[in-house]
Amino acid sequence: MEEGEVRWDGLCSRDASTRDAALENIRQAVLRRIAQNSPVKEDPPPESSEGHLASATALERLNEMLARLLMLSKRCPFRDVREKSASILSNVQELGIRIPRPLGHGPSRFIPEKEAAARHQCSYLVNLHVNDFLHVGGDPKWLNGLENAPHKLQNLGELNKILAHRPWLITKEHIETTESFCEVEALMEKMKKLQECRDEEEASQEEMATRFEREKRESMSVCCSEDEESAPTRDVSRHFEDTSYGYKDFSRHGMHVPTFRVQDYSWEDHGYSLVNRLYPDVGQLIDEKFHIAYDLTYNTMAMHKDVDTSMLRRAIWNYIHCMFGIRYDDYDYGEINQLLDRSFKVYIKTVVCTPEKTTKRMYDSFWRQFKHSEKVHVNLLLVEARMQAELLYALRAITHYMT
Repeated sequence: MEEGEVRWDGLCSRDASTRDAALENIRQAVLRRIAQNSPVKEDPPPESSEGHLASATALERLNEMLARLLMLSKRCPFRDVREKSASILSNVQELGIRIPRPLGHGPSRFIPEKEAAARHQCSYLVNLHVNDFLHVGGDPKWLNGLENAPHKLQNLGELNKILAHRPWLITKEHIETTESFCEVEALMEKMKKLQECRDEEEASQEEMATRFEREKRESMSVCCSEDEESAPTRDVSRHFEDTSYGYKDFSRHGMHVPTFRVQDYSWEDHGYSLVNRLYPDVGQLIDEKFHIAYDLTYNTMAMHKDVDTSMLRRAIWNYIHCMFGIRYDDYDYGEINQLLDRSFKVYIKTVVCTPEKTTKRMYDSFWRQFKHSEKVHVNLLLVEARMQAELLYALRAITHYMT
């Protein structure tokens, strides 16, 4: 079988030297693909749609090759092919390339299979999956009923039931629900990995500054939602002047705004005391409001309990301040892109910069499996972070005026 310049059929040969030559050819082809898909430098020249398409196609072919190598490393009957395939994948990972994830082999894998077999009364397959489940260390309590399994598997039960008996009833809502459960799991996994990386290695100040500037530029490319379903509002333009004045990204139109470093002027060290000087006790009330919004947590994420949400809350708060050009020297802004996907950033920017365009549909579409209390808390974080950003700029200006 031939795939471009790559031949895979040599791996079927009984001759070890033929297999070895085929694997070396595949290894060289993978390296060529990686070179074609190597990251471009910052601020690359604009590409044509044909260029984007070619790039996407090349990346897709690379992923296909890696997926095939992953399968060979797990299932090929020739030991040398399995080991060499695993070695190639390991080398690819060392180059910083993400490889496909293998299908799970843990206990969770056997629950949907067992339920599917049970749906059609196939006792042989049910017993086979039960034995495999216990063999890999599965919790016997899960076998007493699906209600004893994790919520993610319970949710798959509904999808499995419809597929087994009435597949024509499957709708996009079923897929969205299942997908959103996976999104929660993926978000928690990212938080765990980021914490491990933070414990193992700390980025330099130069790298932290570079990541902030990159995130700030990227935030400018995030557009507020232009939702056609926005409810019509009464004309209130007579109540204010200059109706054409509205939000604009600060780094566009040739405008250069220097970074606001919290190290030089912060709410805790400067703004709070100034407000209390100007309006006694008001600084304390505002400070309490900020802390309540920032620290509020139920230690839950959707169906998961006892979760430390501090990393996620800080990413949301700092992303909003980043949009306003405010930088925390001790924060790694690389975490923001890991934890906040682009669609969520669109929601954040809409709520913070053009809240009049926010709709219920937009609210319903983000973090679909989270409780309303959790999503309302997100909105509190957004508005309080925006208020603090505005106060920091205003209070710094007042401080400069007074001195």
